[in-house]
Amino acid sequence: MPTLQLSPTVEEYIFGINNVLRLLLVETAWTGALIPLLILLFFLSTPAGRRKPIFIMNAFAVVMGIGLGSFNIHNKVTAFKLHPGNPRKTTLLAHSGMLFLMPVAMDCILAYRLTAVYPRHATPNHLLATIFVPIALFKVTRIINLAIFLKGLSNALAKSKYGPSISPGDFESLWNVPYLKVEWVLQVIDNSFEQLYISVFPVAVVEGPITRKDLQGYIIIQLIIIFTHREYLLVADILVTNLYFEIVCVVFATIWAMKTSTEVEAQVDRGTYPPGSTDYGGDMVFALPTESGGTGSVEDGNSIHNHDSSAHFSRWVFPCRA
Repeated sequence: MPTLQLSPTVEEYIFGINNVLRLLLVETAWTGALIPLLILLFFLSTPAGRRKPIFIMNAFAVVMGIGLGSFNIHNKVTAFKLHPGNPRKTTLLAHSGMLFLMPVAMDCILAYRLTAVYPRHATPNHLLATIFVPIALFKVTRIINLAIFLKGLSNALAKSKYGPSISPGDFESLWNVPYLKVEWVLQVIDNSFEQLYISVFPVAVVEGPITRKDLQGYIIIQLIIIFTHREYLLVADILVTNLYFEIVCVVFATIWAMKTSTEVEAQVDRGTYPPGSTDYGGDMVFALPTESGGTGSVEDGNSIHNHDSSAHFSRWVFPCRA
């Protein structure tokens, strides 16, 4: 039975379509999931909550995720009509910049939540410096490292012999430079440092159904794959998935916090908040024993609500700026 022989041009075109289609499906699914998530974020928030920095940062993250997905979907659909195997230089540079810098922005949102655990008005300055100066240095180092990578990528694209496009071989050689591996190693260390200060806090902290440890686990999996696999397209799929998963986790943590905060405030107003309880939501709630028995108190930043406490605890509710 005779076999059909395809020309090299047709084979390259089919190979390019397969790669573009796989990434297109991943980005379309995640972008579509962010739209109802953005609606849910606004639906479950209050007018006062929408003015908080953490809500603004979360909404910005979701909008950026939708924008990144829409940008890539448009470019990949356009690529079907042109050269699916050779992405355009300007498109690749813009895509890479957003794809690699957005995780840093997501980690900044997660780091900002530490201000709920260590509020400025209740934490010594030296402890604040010990916590937040290294976190800031990690973020600056990661941004500088990615800026060097993007500068090298821009220079390599300018020297490419493929005119406005770049070949898969050229892109694979750029993918294997050490800057990306350095970024992901720094991300693991950065997140571990922040998790350390949450875990050593002397009270139980409930972050919600998805914690920072879950995010860190996915980053470690990504690191293992980047060190053991040479297929950059597979790593690109995982990188895109991790980015959108982190956006979803950050938003769900905020929604969980708003829900918990509302329940805590309602219990405090009714005087039914459980004695000795600790919880973490939009606010940070922790318990300390009073020197004398009798009545416990709960402070919401503006007023004190007194009620009987059999465990003789004073509980402070610090309004969460995160």
